[in-house]
Amino acid sequence: MKAVHSLGEMIRNGIGVDDSLGRSAHSNKTDGTSYHSLGAERTIARRPSTPRGVDDVVLQHRAENPSMEDDFDIAVANVDALPAHIYRDDSSSSVNLLEKFSNIPLRIRGRAEAWEVPRDQIKLASKIGEGTGGVVYLCRWRGLDCAAKLLSTASKVSVEYHDMINEISTISHLRHPNLVLFLGACTVSEPLLILSEYMAGGSLEDRFDLKKKQLGRPWKPSRIQAINWCMDLSRAVCFLHNCTTPIIHRDLKPANLLLSENDHLKVSDFGLCKTLAKVKEDGTPYTMTGCTGTKRYMAPEVVLSQPDYDEKVDIYSMAMIFWYIFKGERPFNLIEPQLISLLTSSRGLRPDSRAIGWPELEELVECMWAENPKLRPSAVEIVSKLKVMQSAANASSEDAKVTCKCKFNCVVQ
Repeated sequence: MKAVHSLGEMIRNGIGVDDSLGRSAHSNKTDGTSYHSLGAERTIARRPSTPRGVDDVVLQHRAENPSMEDDFDIAVANVDALPAHIYRDDSSSSVNLLEKFSNIPLRIRGRAEAWEVPRDQIKLASKIGEGTGGVVYLCRWRGLDCAAKLLSTASKVSVEYHDMINEISTISHLRHPNLVLFLGACTVSEPLLILSEYMAGGSLEDRFDLKKKQLGRPWKPSRIQAINWCMDLSRAVCFLHNCTTPIIHRDLKPANLLLSENDHLKVSDFGLCKTLAKVKEDGTPYTMTGCTGTKRYMAPEVVLSQPDYDEKVDIYSMAMIFWYIFKGERPFNLIEPQLISLLTSSRGLRPDSRAIGWPELEELVECMWAENPKLRPSAVEIVSKLKVMQSAANASSEDAKVTCKCKFNCVVQ
């Protein structure tokens, strides 16, 4: 294996291969080798005893920024402490490796891993979205249409600031076909900025709202389109939950699910995500911004501020999203937002699963939003069941097609 000569090269670029359940080859643990899960589809190579490339980065940056020496001393100390070899899955050192990376100052990582983008390279255009913590612009970068998310506040003690720092730290190492692609970030100058691929289809929530406005009634996508969106979401969550250090998104909702030009669904907004190990370590509940929209999809254990929640909170949110996709309406649409969390957590209220109109999926969704998290299926199980339903939907669609007898072989639905 090729030796590594810089921190940026310690995580080698490479596209991982998903197995039949949507898990990345870097996280399914079948070959006994531990991979850098936050690197997603990048493998860790052996490194020489002296990280020569890091020295070059340090010397250059110290010359340009003499006031940052302390940060670089910390960074180099962390790099020198990294294990010299790949670890087996039965070793806790692979988790320690992730902790070493997370302790390196973000602006140091951005330069070493080559994702820090000079602000003057980004040309902002029209505003395409706005939330509690920031504004999203369509922009041009290196000849490409991209999305730039700018922090709306410069305060480094704000919740929004720390959410964006958390998002950059996490998504800079995540690669999956159903995650919005991280292209870079501006962390050296203010305000913070995240550069990602432009999703021309907008959010899933925007799509349903637009269709409802056009039709004058709730819109329901075709069964094939709906099950494909459910599968896209499930594959993304399956990947996150099966990283070597599992990642919990914690804020899955239609507004955070974006659509490509070809209507492929991808998960975005990782400001509230956490590794499962960190959740267990903290032992504290988390707070949300913009709770009105989020509480419709929030698991009961989160509403009740239980400290020992796990990745099953995402499974509950997925169930609500599945219902939303097939019903065409927000869950609990006629209930006051402030009452939703009380009714779902204390009274066990759930939407009517029969509105889905697909018995097999209704049964799955009822398991996914179970009161007891232990009774909810894993993301792997969900992907497996959805594949069967997806195949059935595709077969049914083919059976419904009729080929006419003319010379053009027209296909009529």
